[in-house]
Amino acid sequence: GKEYFQTLGLNKEDFSFFQRLSSWATCGIRKKTVNPSIGSTEQDNNTDQHDTESQHLDVNVEVLQRQLTVEEREHIGRLCKLLIDHGRIHYLKQMGYQATLQYYTDPVVSL
Repeated sequence: GKEYFQTLGLNKEDFSFFQRLSSWATCGIRKKTVNPSIGSTEQDNNTDQHDTESQHLDVNVEVLQRQLTVEEREHIGRLCKLLIDHGRIHYLKQMGYQATLQYYTDPVVSL
């Protein structure tokens, strides 16, 4: 799939951004919670994924979240998932498989 994204002019950072935005298709806004005992905002504790680059992407994603409606975010998330899925199909075809994207149910029924 890497070559597919490169042919589209996308790099590793772009792919990471699309991955983050794709979550909007299934969860809309990523909610933050305030822990009253420490008075701060808590997010994922997965520090392996949160290096300097991904923190920069988090800021960009948060800015977009504030500017778009839930419906717009979900639509963008579905488009990002579609782009990633096409990258997967491209990779499988390069490996000699006959791959197509299949939808088994409506997104209203199952995300």
